[in-house]
Amino acid sequence: MPPANDSLRLLDIGTECCLRICIGKPCGGVWPLTVGHDDNVFLNGPAQQAIQQETARLDILPENILYSYQKGKGCTDATIVDCMVKEIALQNNEFYLAELSDDAEKMFDRLYIDLQLALLLLAGSSAQGFTEWQSANMVNWTNKLVTDTSINLMQYKCGLPQGNEFSVEIANLYAMLLVLRWNMDPISPNGIITSFNSPCHSFPLFTGSILKPISSLAYVDGTKRFIAVSKQACTCKEFFNIVQRYCDLLEDLSLVLMIGRNVKKCSIYLYNIPEDIPIPTFDSTA
Repeated sequence: MPPANDSLRLLDIGTECCLRICIGKPCGGVWPLTVGHDDNVFLNGPAQQAIQQETARLDILPENILYSYQKGKGCTDATIVDCMVKEIALQNNEFYLAELSDDAEKMFDRLYIDLQLALLLLAGSSAQGFTEWQSANMVNWTNKLVTDTSINLMQYKCGLPQGNEFSVEIANLYAMLLVLRWNMDPISPNGIITSFNSPCHSFPLFTGSILKPISSLAYVDGTKRFIAVSKQACTCKEFFNIVQRYCDLLEDLSLVLMIGRNVKKCSIYLYNIPEDIPIPTFDSTA
């Protein structure tokens, strides 16, 4: 991430407003731009490319986040791993397995501004420099709501300007936060947060003599969590309780960060459950 740099300073709001130029829009009205707008657009592209390259070089994101628009990463990788886990689990029938899929609503354009800045700091960006620059790009924005009865001006509190290429990177960083949340202890609130290399309740995938624990997969705004527990280690009832606890982790994250969830795309699939076992109702609030 770019280091703190005092040479990149932001204009004060008074100067910013004085330098605005009203540009006519094809559909009518005007679009107030500043003389620094062209510089911002010109510099933002190379900055995003540099950040994406550094993110990949430093391995900031765990390897189970198959972030898009980067060489060698794609949805195909996630699909192959997904199929392998299910096929082996069904063939061996040694684990209770649950697949928990969550869909964050409007993950690209509805994240609150303070959450976006927190994600940049989580990824290692400094308070000055790039984080400060992006913060200035997101504040003092307004939305004009025109109805038959009134015209209202509302403060722009979340999201990125339409067409901003940084939305994919922000979505990847939120996926990292979600996967980190899934690494928390689902049973005890005071438990530890496991590392990405040794997540709890993961499915043990063996390749030759190499063990690869698979717990979660993420591809931009699509995320899923595998919950695997040996049949010798717990009963079905205990397993269902663990699954519900992971639902609670998602619920807490949604409520605290004010992230909507698309209930039509949120699902739980259970594998290797005996046919005579009644399936309970799982719940999760958004």
